[in-house]
Amino acid sequence: MKMKKTGIIMGIFFAVLAALILPTQIAFKARLPKTHGSLNLPGLELPVEVHRDKYGIPHIEAKSELDAMRAFGFVTAGDRLFHMELLRRIANGSLSEVLGEAATKWDILLRKLKLRKTMDEFLAKNLQNMDPHMINLMKAFYEGVDHFVKTQPLPPEFVLLGFTPKKFELAEGMAISGYMALSFAEGIIADSLFSELYADFPKEMVDQVLVKHTKDRNLITESYASNSKPLNKTIARPTQEAWFKDLTEFLTEFEQNFGLFHGSNSWVLGPTRSKSGHALLANDPHVAFSNPSVWYEAHIKYPGYEIYGHYLPLVPFPAMGHDMNRGWAVTMAEMDDLDIYQEKIDWDKKQVMYRGKWVPLKIEKETVKVKGKEDVVIEVVTTPHGPLIDGTEYGKKDKHLAIKWSYHHPENDVATAFYKLAHSQDLKDMKEAIKLAATPGLNVSWVDKRGNIAWHVLSKIPLRPTGVTGETILEGWSGKHEYLRYLTIDENPHLYNPKSGVIVTTNYYPEFKSKHPLSGYWQPSERFERISDLLATKEKWDLEDLKAVQNDQFVVTADEHLSILLGSLKSGGSSQKQKAVEILKTWDGKSGISDVAPSLYYTWTKQIMKEAMLDELGEDRYKALNSVADGWHFFKTFIKNANSPWWDNNKTSEKETREQIIATAFDKTLKSLSDQYGSNVSSWNWGRLHTIEFAHPFGKKKPLDSIFNIGPFESGGGYFQVDNMSSKRYKDDFHVTLGPSTRRLIDFKDASVSLGILPTGNSGRPFSQHYDDQVRMFLDGKYREQLLDLKIVKAQ
Repeated sequence: MKMKKTGIIMGIFFAVLAALILPTQIAFKARLPKTHGSLNLPGLELPVEVHRDKYGIPHIEAKSELDAMRAFGFVTAGDRLFHMELLRRIANGSLSEVLGEAATKWDILLRKLKLRKTMDEFLAKNLQNMDPHMINLMKAFYEGVDHFVKTQPLPPEFVLLGFTPKKFELAEGMAISGYMALSFAEGIIADSLFSELYADFPKEMVDQVLVKHTKDRNLITESYASNSKPLNKTIARPTQEAWFKDLTEFLTEFEQNFGLFHGSNSWVLGPTRSKSGHALLANDPHVAFSNPSVWYEAHIKYPGYEIYGHYLPLVPFPAMGHDMNRGWAVTMAEMDDLDIYQEKIDWDKKQVMYRGKWVPLKIEKETVKVKGKEDVVIEVVTTPHGPLIDGTEYGKKDKHLAIKWSYHHPENDVATAFYKLAHSQDLKDMKEAIKLAATPGLNVSWVDKRGNIAWHVLSKIPLRPTGVTGETILEGWSGKHEYLRYLTIDENPHLYNPKSGVIVTTNYYPEFKSKHPLSGYWQPSERFERISDLLATKEKWDLEDLKAVQNDQFVVTADEHLSILLGSLKSGGSSQKQKAVEILKTWDGKSGISDVAPSLYYTWTKQIMKEAMLDELGEDRYKALNSVADGWHFFKTFIKNANSPWWDNNKTSEKETREQIIATAFDKTLKSLSDQYGSNVSSWNWGRLHTIEFAHPFGKKKPLDSIFNIGPFESGGGYFQVDNMSSKRYKDDFHVTLGPSTRRLIDFKDASVSLGILPTGNSGRPFSQHYDDQVRMFLDGKYREQLLDLKIVKAQ
């Protein structure tokens, strides 16, 4: 048989690639952690047993809490040491020390946000007054981690990077709450974007875009800039250029490597709404997909205590958990707990004007170590509001923008909050626990064996003066935009044991009658509406029923939008156009991988936004608007407003109408899909467009992608659906970037066997059988058991 030259070359290439990868695989497999037999762990008072179920979840039996934590640290390091290292370097702002110059821009921003510094200062002030037993538990956990580092083969990432982890510290684990809250970057983008829009466009036009609130915006009445050039008289804005362009890119780059928290679903049902007569819990927090998966699952048991938890691997206390008698879920609350202040600064005197008086700036030098390069020395400048983000690639130089963020609140005792939450036995305990933390802003939903269901927001929520919102940049020098105080835990949104027997949280505006205005970066309402509608279809539910709700792929807006969109098209046209129209007319609203209609709908709605808004906004502002939830909030009202001035293209002499823009967008939709997937409309399956790959930080380049990455796969679901498999709306592609980070379903009639799933696997170790053993089930909407029954575990 003769082979073409290209075939020979490709054959040689793959042979060489196999020759390189195969020995690597063998070497890496040899470094997997020991999961059978006995090991000596210094510091244990009594033996600890660790059992693994068939998905690699550790079940730890100890005689004391200290022994359990020490063993837990050792076991977690075995599965997630490199993940822990990345998390601690995010907290410390020291990624570039091992990842090189490409990560320096991230480190500079992370240092200026003071994630680690804030917790160092908190511990210096409060350590002596904190629960010494809890502190000893955290230390025992890190001692277990450190012993693994000293005695066991390190994961392959450390071998490739050529370093050994240092000892882990308390402040690093506590600072991870700042990492969870980094989704605040959406707030920086939105606040800055609307400040610029109000400066450059008529207020009536911008009010159409900012639709989530109706009251008047607070406007800065005094113009000020360090270069003495006048700003718009009505609002402070950093620059004519969209300065937040790089921050939008930061969100994209950072979350693809490390995962950021975005939306989430949870609902709890009381005993009157369940077939078993006991409370039910459902939860799926939405996080940008990364590899390893964000959560590490473990079951810990010792006399008087038991928990099955979902952990951020650097923190020994679970963010979500349950036992036989109680459990809790979390979703992002999306409260506006961050504001941007423009400051007046006298650099010669190192002073900033605050409440009409000049006060000292706090200026600290920090050194960022960069692998293979010289150290980078930066100044972290702090005003009474908080740190300046000038001098980063995400804040323009000399614009004097400071962020006031609840993470920096002096009473942000997040470690104690999560420790106490994990030990809470009733609603009172839960409330006492969460009031100790300021961030990350979370909806905490509670259920217990006694039939209680509840929801309470964990957050330090600022109370602003009347007429002042956090939707634009605030005035830092006069005092008139300063917070009055923070809401108390009893003033935070909450709901206990409602008559309906149902509580749903989906990052939407909280259904709570507050005495004070609540502002936030609320996510689209569709998930809340769909879950509420589904739960209203019948009175009694069980876990099997709830599987269908949690994996629902229905597009709530389809009928309403398509009645307008299709009505804007002229009849007739090419056979391709007629086929596409017919598919949309007969669409049942579902978005599975084999459906064609979602490919048309999502591409068309993106194209409409581009046709209507790109001319006025420009590329950077267009990208910013569609990187935050405000973009979709606007689209839903915009599409119904035929008289909106945004329909007109200001680059043409004629005045375009809604119908013209919609028709042009449809033609471009057909061309785009034809160019990418061929002319046959019936072949434009959603799964061909809508793909997901779980990318490891090392998998960005070949051939390491074949070792570390998982996928790509076709995916159903989509943005604002219950199955919230989302892509970036400002991008032309539909590569899934975020979605459910776990799915949990628990019936408290018998919580010994509940249901759950992770996107990839519980292990972060490539070549472990548990690195990707859940991915196919996850994508297919299936579940595995979450076991509290050790008899079942030991029998596996």
